[in-house]
Amino acid sequence: MLACSVRRAASAALNSHAGTLNSVPVRYAGHNKWSKIHRAKSVADKKQGIRINAVLRALRQTVATGGPDMKRNYALARLYQSAFKLKIEKSILDSAVKKAVASPMQDIVLEGRSPLGFNVVLMVSSGGKLSRAAVQNAFSKTMQKQPLDIAPGSALFTFDKKGLVTVARTDDLADPDDLAIECEAEDWMAGEDVEGNPTVQFICAETEVHSVKDALTGMNIEVSSTEIGYLPKGERVEVKDEDVEATLGLFDALDEHPDVSSYYTNVAGR
Repeated sequence: MLACSVRRAASAALNSHAGTLNSVPVRYAGHNKWSKIHRAKSVADKKQGIRINAVLRALRQTVATGGPDMKRNYALARLYQSAFKLKIEKSILDSAVKKAVASPMQDIVLEGRSPLGFNVVLMVSSGGKLSRAAVQNAFSKTMQKQPLDIAPGSALFTFDKKGLVTVARTDDLADPDDLAIECEAEDWMAGEDVEGNPTVQFICAETEVHSVKDALTGMNIEVSSTEIGYLPKGERVEVKDEDVEATLGLFDALDEHPDVSSYYTNVAGR
């Protein structure tokens, strides 16, 4: 088990920025420079836009894995309810479902190196049967103004592929440290769902996702989503003070990009 007490310190927070089926992680404020600047940038309508994009991305993914029938696909039904709370019109959701059925989505793993000194692994959703090279080329064009160079072999070697099992962090949820031990997860990290409610993501080997999920379900804890993600190895990268604005600009661009279903970085304190 990783040092949970250390993890509670924001400076050691793991760096997931995933838009999973029912959750979008929170951006951690590790060093004071991050928290000050992020508070200034956290405009309400921008955060709302990010959450709406996350819901629509999650909707496409949910349809791809569970089908468009809400009577059978309970995750899709929950997404509709979350979307209504965000004031997304039903016609927009129905249109997104039809598009997902007509052109099933596939997630392509891309990797990139920022000239600011850190690495990024991205899950980019693509309709149809485009090749990885075609998806990479199209995505790179949309990110030309951002400090990120997309190139095979540039980042994946600095990350571990892990399973992530997400639950809501309700008032009656037991201590995540104890739950992680009971469900035999390696560790846990905090996040938030599309409505801004706190969540807990349990980290495990990618082959253990179902066993961790079953263990939590056996404790009468509802699992919101499961996924395979990428967590950084070793020391995190400290961004220089003069590069903070550009770094946050990149994260905002990835948050708002309609094709980025999730991304992971090795930036310290985020």
